[in-house]
Amino acid sequence: MKKRAEEEIYSVMWIFAIVIIGAAIVGGVWIFMSYSLNVSGLEANSLANQAIYCLIDNGNLRSYFFSDFDIYSKCNINKRIFEHSNKFYLGIEVSKSDGNILKAIEIGVKDFKNQCYMKSSEVVLASCSIKTIYALNESDNSEMFTIKIIGASTNGV
Repeated sequence: MKKRAEEEIYSVMWIFAIVIIGAAIVGGVWIFMSYSLNVSGLEANSLANQAIYCLIDNGNLRSYFFSDFDIYSKCNINKRIFEHSNKFYLGIEVSKSDGNILKAIEIGVKDFKNQCYMKSSEVVLASCSIKTIYALNESDNSEMFTIKIIGASTNGV
């Protein structure tokens, strides 16, 4: 009889342990799935930095920028992501020191550029990284350029 009572106690303890472990797994999955992580700011900053590394070499604007420049191949940017996802924007504007714009490139959702300058607590806007850098002409170091780069990303579907 004593053996049977021990088996019942172990059975109850075993079921109790399984219930506790199951509840811990369900609770962990629920906490993980309910947490919202927004990495769009990091994506926007990474996109802007990638454009900078592509365009600037030792403080000089690369000469191929003013020729037949394909941003996708030169900057190693996936064209499909920009054309099909509707989640990214990259704008590059190169101007002389007097403010005259020499060349501008925009890829992705162009409305994100406007959202970068708007503030709203009611509407989810794109996360932006706006960078202004100065560089010399690679072929003629006497000419300086102002380069404005806007990278934007959103978590929108």
